[in-house]
Amino acid sequence: SITAAQGTLSAANYNFTFVNGTLTVSQAVPVLTWGVPADIIFGKALSAAQLDATANVPGTFSYTLADGTTPASGAVLQAGPNQTLRVAFTPADTVDYTAAAAQVEINVNRATLTVKANDVSRKYASSNPAFTDAISGFVNGDGPSVVSGAASLTTTANIASPVGAYPITAGLGTLNAADYDFAFQDGVLSVTLGAPVIAWNNPANLTYGQSLGVAQLNASANVPGTFTYTLADGKTPAAGAVLNAGQNQTLNVTFTPNDATDYPTATAQVQIAVDPATLTVAANDASRAYGAANPAFTDAISGFVNGDSLGVVSGAASLTTTATLSSAVGNYTISAAQGTLSAANYTFSFVSGSLAVTQVAPVVSWGAPADIIYGAALGGSQLGAIANVPGSFSYTLADGTTPAEGAVLHAGPNQTLIVTFTPTDAVDYSIATAQVVINVAPATLTVTPNDASRVYGAANPAFADTISGFVNGDSPSVVSGGASLISSASIVSAAGNYSITAALGTLNAADYVFVFESATLTVTRATPAVSWINPTDIIYGHALGGAQLDATAGVQGMFSYTLADGVTPAAGAVLNAGQNQTLIVTFTPTDTINYTTVTALVEINVAPAVLIVTASDASRGYGAANPIFADAISGFVNGEGLGVVSGAASLTTTASTNSALGDYAITAALGTLTAANYTFSFQNGTLTVAQATPVITWSNPADISYGNALGGSQLDATANVAGTFSYTLADGTTLASGVVLQAGLNQTLNVVFTPLDTTDYAAAAAQVAINVAPATLTVKANDASRIYAASNPTFTDTISGFVNGDGPSIVSGAASLSTTANIASPAGVYPITAGLGTLSAANYKFDFQDGTLNVGLAAPVLTWNKPADITYGQPLGAG
Repeated sequence: SITAAQGTLSAANYNFTFVNGTLTVSQAVPVLTWGVPADIIFGKALSAAQLDATANVPGTFSYTLADGTTPASGAVLQAGPNQTLRVAFTPADTVDYTAAAAQVEINVNRATLTVKANDVSRKYASSNPAFTDAISGFVNGDGPSVVSGAASLTTTANIASPVGAYPITAGLGTLNAADYDFAFQDGVLSVTLGAPVIAWNNPANLTYGQSLGVAQLNASANVPGTFTYTLADGKTPAAGAVLNAGQNQTLNVTFTPNDATDYPTATAQVQIAVDPATLTVAANDASRAYGAANPAFTDAISGFVNGDSLGVVSGAASLTTTATLSSAVGNYTISAAQGTLSAANYTFSFVSGSLAVTQVAPVVSWGAPADIIYGAALGGSQLGAIANVPGSFSYTLADGTTPAEGAVLHAGPNQTLIVTFTPTDAVDYSIATAQVVINVAPATLTVTPNDASRVYGAANPAFADTISGFVNGDSPSVVSGGASLISSASIVSAAGNYSITAALGTLNAADYVFVFESATLTVTRATPAVSWINPTDIIYGHALGGAQLDATAGVQGMFSYTLADGVTPAAGAVLNAGQNQTLIVTFTPTDTINYTTVTALVEINVAPAVLIVTASDASRGYGAANPIFADAISGFVNGEGLGVVSGAASLTTTASTNSALGDYAITAALGTLTAANYTFSFQNGTLTVAQATPVITWSNPADISYGNALGGSQLDATANVAGTFSYTLADGTTLASGVVLQAGLNQTLNVVFTPLDTTDYAAAAAQVAINVAPATLTVKANDASRIYAASNPTFTDTISGFVNGDGPSIVSGAASLSTTANIASPAGVYPITAGLGTLSAANYKFDFQDGTLNVGLAAPVLTWNKPADITYGQPLGAG
């Protein structure tokens, strides 16, 4: 009800009557406060920083998106600008307040995926390989399946680009992903040395004396460069050089490409055969008289090449003739044969000469020939009948066979040779015959086992032999059966040399007997089989272990591992990052007598480790300059730390001094960072622009005394922005100007500053300490008096100096009041001294003033009892 009454109403000529009205109190609409939230990045869950509506009355909030979806705290929104967040507020007091609603708009920025082009390598002059990439930075449980399309991956390197490193540039291409933008990191294409292709065919045979030329030193390569030729002994055969005779001589070539940047030096070899040249040995013509001994025959050698002369020839040709002492007049061939002739780089051909025998008067004479050995041709020493006149000799064996000069008899004892001499001068000489007996001993064949070899642990090979000593043009076909060839070495015999012994076995050959020599079986050390495959790639920081240093061998021994530079990497060693690093193993068998040391090698790729550069979160107040951003680098391996990193990451943000409250990305990028053995990946941080805290200036005030009211010299805090101050004591009491504090030291005065701009500035507080000295009460001993010999009276005092409306009731206890005067003190003035006694008063201290005790003259007390009656006449006396 709204009740009407007279109040101050007045109207001439009127009276008033009053009718009540009605005041309707309707439901109030709660006041909702919900600031526009700062932008967030896709993947960051909604939290109290976004779902932070407040109301001026108690109640509950229900949040929804524009599509009606309810986003709980922790929900992640899809990327997109101006997304509407709605809130419905239900007051706890639904009688007096209505429901209320509000909405704000939030921008959800796209998260960033990092597309890193993968590093690859190829050889110079090869086509570029297909490039690949790796995508990282997924949030909200997403994976590569949210990405469609493909990045563009290009390089400036073409098939002709020189050896070196070339960037593989990653670009957007057809990449697309809802909720994500893309950042790109280049990879590296390493162009390594190419491999020159050398073409060089085995040249046709030369003959000693022919110089090397373009038909032999004709290697070619698929790239320009120079060739250097050498023999197996390291000598350099220039064009025009003449090689010694020999089969399968090795010619080596080293090719040095003109482009030493892109191609390594390469080698090749061919085999060339140099046939010996031919020297012609011509028997010089000679003559003698019939019946005379043959002269010493001579020869002439021709056909030298390459500036050679007779000095290259050793030994002598065999120069023979069929003419004997009894040979008839005529011309006889002087046959030239090898004899002991020898000449490096040459073979021999022979030209016969002629021996002219002139007539004499022959005398036939034929002594018994000496025994011969099978293979020795019949000649002048067997068919040696002579005559002193010209004629002819005809020789036969006992069986009628006619053995010509140079014939070879089969082995056998007591063979008869018969000669018939028919002189030319049949008038002067008759035909005559004679015979002799000749023994033909068997020739000797030497059976020499061929040297053989095998490795330790292998069975003995089948032994072979070489039979030498054949005569009369015989060949090994005249021999039947085989020699017995044995060795003392068994399959378990240690490495070393063992005798191969030859014996007759089943050997047989007409006209021959056998002698035997021994040979050597060399058991060489076996080469252990070492197995070691290229290990899988590792990442820098992974120590070498059994997965890399895992060579095995077929026999017992130990392994020693080294790098190409000779460093020995023990298990647990960490290699620097790099491609195609060579690991070498040397296997030393336990049994070094029977096994050789073996080496093997593999190649290993050590990829750089990845350091994660995380921009550290930072914050600042609204209106302040951005702080100096910092980062944290993690992912170090091999016990390393920041000392291996040089340079600094680039740390930037879009937030400026006047940016609104909210979160801003601190973007980390490479900057000048570098670290051997590492690459970098980057994670952004967040710069939170929060409400600024106002700067309150409030100095400790000067000391005051109890009773002095607080004023502008104490409650004088100031701030750098507009707002209001509220002062309190430590116990929460609110202080206003005029308030009097209790006495005490270091009393805390608090101030709470509420800025007018509560969006960008937070409330702030400060405090000072103030000393409130106690006020002083004056305790004055009241003056007193007594007479001599009386006891001192009870002393009293008067307390003055109360402030702040206080009175004596605040004082407890009593002052001590004393004097030097005692009951026997003579009359006079004595001080009454005031002291603290048990006095106590909050907020006060005491000052004391003495009083005065006046001891006055005493009045003696006369005692005189009424005397007993006397009778007149009695005198006064003591009684």
